[in-house]
Amino acid sequence: LSMTFSLAAVFIPILIMGGIIGKLFHEFGVTIASAILISGFVSLTLTPMLSSRFLKHESATKHGHIYDALERFLTGMLDYYKVGLAWSLTHTRAVMASLVVVLVATVVLFMAIPKGFLPSEDNGQIFGMTEAAQGVSFNDMVAHQRAVAAIIAADPNVEAFMSSCGAGRRPATTGSCSCDSNPGPSATSPPMR
Repeated sequence: LSMTFSLAAVFIPILIMGGIIGKLFHEFGVTIASAILISGFVSLTLTPMLSSRFLKHESATKHGHIYDALERFLTGMLDYYKVGLAWSLTHTRAVMASLVVVLVATVVLFMAIPKGFLPSEDNGQIFGMTEAAQGVSFNDMVAHQRAVAAIIAADPNVEAFMSSCGAGRRPATTGSCSCDSNPGPSATSPPMR
């Protein structure tokens, strides 16, 4: 039950996140948090009832080598967990000190790390796609792509650009343009088209 609420609480910051990224991920946060809460409800109610109907008590039957190896591994993990738990219960001061260190480190890192998924600054790059009608030949598409490239090249705000069509796995009727704008355009320069 506590694990379910902990997992749902992880997505609360996404629900209250501001900006355009917060708007994009709001539905995602609601969906995942709701799915986790519903899963927790099902695991506490429906799963035990279905287990009582479908699972039968196994008598001492012989299992294969893979099952026995996996069982030995899981038993070893359980023993390792018991040793760690016993150490933690006998060394409570060390465990509490590590808790305080982790908590302080979390607060310090939270204050130091930027709080957004995407950088808020503009890096001056623009990427665009062009698409022609389905029956256009490749040569016509190249001519249209060159016309788009000429318009981009005439813009004084563009420092460099790259234009291509039919590259990679895309169809021959699509093209792409990538532009780098001039760093820090003056206030008198015309807006980009």
